[in-house]
Amino acid sequence: MRARAKNYRDLWNPGQRKFWPRRVDGTWLDAPHDSWRYQDYTEQSPETAVWGVPYDVAGIAELVGGKTTLEAMLDEYFDTIYYRKDGGEMTHHENEPTHHIPHGD
Repeated sequence: MRARAKNYRDLWNPGQRKFWPRRVDGTWLDAPHDSWRYQDYTEQSPETAVWGVPYDVAGIAELVGGKTTLEAMLDEYFDTIYYRKDGGEMTHHENEPTHHIPHGD
């Protein structure tokens, strides 16, 4: 079961540096749907999906290139994505999948 919990890595697209939708044949989609109602994500967006693995922060850090890179991504998330006054199309704090983000490992 522990090995299966790491299957999230199968959706990491190193070219996009995000979790990204794949086709059944394993190829990446060119781009996910570009609205808050992403059909390729469940209650999140590409910008919030990286934070959706709270049980393996070290594994996420490894995927993105290390702890320093992960910390920079977290700073960017809170500085330019999370606190957008208009809410943007990338994140909404009232949506439950983002509630845990400030409480990392």
